[in-house]
Amino acid sequence: MRDTGLVLVDGMPGTGKSTAAQFVCSTLRESGLRCRWHHEERAAHPVQLFYSSEQHASGVSYAEEAIARWSSYAEELGERDQVDVLDAALLQNHVRSMLLFDCERHSIFDLARRIEERINPVMPVFVYMRPTGISELFERVSEVRGGRLLDRWIESQEQFPYARNSELMGYDGFLSFWREFRTISDQVFENLAIPKLRLDISGSDWNRHYDQVLSFLNVLVPAGYSVEESLERFAGTYRESGDECGEACVLHVMQECLLAINDRPTLDIDGGPIGCFREVRLVPCAPMVFNVAGWPHKVEFDEDASRAIVGMRVIVSEEGWISRTRSYNRQQ
Repeated sequence: MRDTGLVLVDGMPGTGKSTAAQFVCSTLRESGLRCRWHHEERAAHPVQLFYSSEQHASGVSYAEEAIARWSSYAEELGERDQVDVLDAALLQNHVRSMLLFDCERHSIFDLARRIEERINPVMPVFVYMRPTGISELFERVSEVRGGRLLDRWIESQEQFPYARNSELMGYDGFLSFWREFRTISDQVFENLAIPKLRLDISGSDWNRHYDQVLSFLNVLVPAGYSVEESLERFAGTYRESGDECGEACVLHVMQECLLAINDRPTLDIDGGPIGCFREVRLVPCAPMVFNVAGWPHKVEFDEDASRAIVGMRVIVSEEGWISRTRSYNRQQ
């Protein structure tokens, strides 16, 4: 593998950065390396910092706190014999935050440069998930995660200085913001001197993208888990235990995975993946066990004496997340 102690996977919402980060971490573990994945929503994310007008007097004070966090993190990582995979740490974290507050663009580039200087000793590499079409991206996001999430994002974005200063509101203003975000992210990527890879995302050709990432990292393609039984036995309707009148989650077979669909997503990130978004993908990783794509969770299925599936449990599989197990009963 390429010498590195830090893999940064970043990009816009819906480009698959969390799923890619999860894939990189699991692959490195399979190759025998100690690896830790920091999901972007991880409670103990080491460098997550959102610009707050109550906490930061200016973009300068925000940048100084960000640099302090990265410096401390790089020092701590340098003392560990492991690889960290950081999800959405630079672009979604700092670039988005400073752009929402309409900071001077040169200050955004300067912060990215200073962060690169701090992390250079841990030999970082950067994987940039870049969407080829902005409106097409968010159409897919709305379809997969539910339209309510997009409405919430638009409403939230309109509360920040960028929207007020640009005088563009609604969906057009939302897209305008993300187009500029991509432009700035492109330049940040070009300015980086560390080893880097850009993936142009236009659909869901994940196998090709993952092959590119593994080639970039010089990691052999893992053998993976071979599914020896039909996934159809897991398909069906499930309801959370103790809430038999609640919204149903329906599992469908999709190629070599399961697709968990809930037509009325809750958007409750802390509650876990099933039901939070309209669709989540379950990837088999062991007998009766699936990884939740892009989430630090696993799904374990239960069967009765006749080997009929009777339920499933969604559990946290990574540190730094709210530890909560949710049980579901399969409906007859």
